[in-house]
Amino acid sequence: MKYVITLCLTAFSIVTFAQSAVTEYFSDYQEDDRFTQISISGKMFELMTHIEGETKEEEEMLKAISDLDAMKMVVCDNCEDGYAMYKDALKRFDSSYAELLRVENKDDNFTFLIKEKDGMVTELVMIGHGTEEFIIMSLAGDIDLNQVARIGRAVDIDGLEQLEHMDNK
Repeated sequence: MKYVITLCLTAFSIVTFAQSAVTEYFSDYQEDDRFTQISISGKMFELMTHIEGETKEEEEMLKAISDLDAMKMVVCDNCEDGYAMYKDALKRFDSSYAELLRVENKDDNFTFLIKEKDGMVTELVMIGHGTEEFIIMSLAGDIDLNQVARIGRAVDIDGLEQLEHMDNK
C-alpha cells in the first residue's frame, strides 16, 4: 500500500510540474493591465457538446472540443516588447514539450509546442507575436491536431490558422 501511495504521489507531482510551466507564465501577467486573460474550464467544453451542430463543420468542431479539458490564453494587443516576450516564453518550456511547427516572417512569429503521452497529444501550446502583439495559449486534453485549425477559425483565435502550414512542412 505504501508503494501505491508513493507511486500515485509521484505521478501527481509530475503532472503538476508539467502544468506549472504554463500556469506560471499566465500568473506573471495577472496584474498587468495590458493583458487580457481567458480561461475556459473543461466543464464549459463539456456543456458545449450538448449543443447540436447545424452544419457538418459545426458538428466536427463540437466533436473536436469534446475531449478538451481546458484552454488558457493571455493576449496583449498593445505590447511594444512582443518579440522579447515571445523569445522569453519559448525559453520557459522544458524538453517535455516538442516543437511541432514554427512560422516566421518579417511581421510575426508563431511557434506551436506539443506534449504527448502514449502517442496522444495532451497539450498544445501556441506562442506568437506581431508588431505590437503577443499571445500565448494552451489547450489541454485529448487533442486532434487535424481539428485545431478549424476550431481556431470557428472561434476566431488569431494564430491557430498557422497550423494549416503543417501540410507545407
